[in-house]
Amino acid sequence: DRFRNTNGSTVGTGPGQQMESQNEFTRLDLYSKIFQPPPVKFKDLKAVVTSRLSANLLPFDARTDFIRVTDETVLTPITVQVANSDLQFQNKDGVMHGVLDVYCEITSLGGHIVNTFEKSLVLDVPEHEFQIYQSHKSVYQETVPLKPGRYKLSLVVKDDSNGHMGSEEQGIVVPNFGEKLANSSLILADKIEPIPTSQVGTGPFVIGGTKVRPSVNNTFTRDQRLGIYMQVYNLGIDDKTHKPSLDVRYRIEKDGKPLIDQPEDATNLKKASQQFTVVKTMGLQSLTPGKYKVQISVTDNIKKQSVSPTATFELR
Repeated sequence: DRFRNTNGSTVGTGPGQQMESQNEFTRLDLYSKIFQPPPVKFKDLKAVVTSRLSANLLPFDARTDFIRVTDETVLTPITVQVANSDLQFQNKDGVMHGVLDVYCEITSLGGHIVNTFEKSLVLDVPEHEFQIYQSHKSVYQETVPLKPGRYKLSLVVKDDSNGHMGSEEQGIVVPNFGEKLANSSLILADKIEPIPTSQVGTGPFVIGGTKVRPSVNNTFTRDQRLGIYMQVYNLGIDDKTHKPSLDVRYRIEKDGKPLIDQPEDATNLKKASQQFTVVKTMGLQSLTPGKYKVQISVTDNIKKQSVSPTATFELR
């Protein structure tokens, strides 16, 4: 079996179930913050957004994903990745020190600011490890709750050491998952692992009880593991068994030729409710460099509906 579950089974709960147990007022407070952008500290970064200046001295990659919480609230992880070799570091007593500022502004199509966040990432690494560190990337994620709809996402990053900036604007469509069979973003991750109960639902890269760090540009090396994460929503429930009936298949192909085509373990499918979560990892050592396509096919045998989302990745 080329795939394995990260914790021995497929997780059957997602943020929806996890947040049900939270105090109702805490939830309302969380969602109300959608409409209360905090005061801006990085005014020079906001100025880039306001003036629509194009800044590309500091290249970076960004991606957004969508995870349902309620019918009206979708968790939207925004992940930013910068190559450490593009940042400037200063030697402070044997420690290489760098700071990356990240500013994000989300606006409605009417121009109303819906949400903002800003963060200073302190990047410290011992001098003797710096050469290896420079070949890696720094990844930051902030998750914001949004209502279904269309938005403009503006991102600005800045290297504090030399003032270099990078900026990007993109339109995003937060889906309405409705009542039909639906799925979250299909996330290809370079790290997937279960987390302690005390950390469930908190912190960057955390979705429910799992840490999922997306590969921002879906690029992997053969010494990494490929992680696959996706939630399935609105499964039909049988009137007699009070359980869903679904089939899930995993397919990976290269140049149109299937390399892996296998069903989900029946034991894991029995743990499904109206929601089912796919959590898989696989080694990449035996694959040759090139471009691959991942497809997850889900069939709801009760509703007679199916979804088959795909994602591509490059192996270097």
